[in-house]
Amino acid sequence: MTGKSAPEQEIRDRTAREILERAENLYRQGHWSSRIEMAIAQSDHAKLRPLLEEIAFALSPGTANK
Repeated sequence: MTGKSAPEQEIRDRTAREILERAENLYRQGHWSSRIEMAIAQSDHAKLRPLLEEIAFALSPGTANK
């Protein structure tokens, strides 16, 4: 993910942390503020969590391990 078209590392790190936070809170009940959140809430969390973690690791390997 390096090159002129890739986002800066700081942005990738922050995004990876946000994805990991989302993966950790998949089972939390609450208000859905978007169709994306509603779809996530209705998905198979056992399959979704590893995918979110893999995406976070691809964006920022160091951050994803924290």
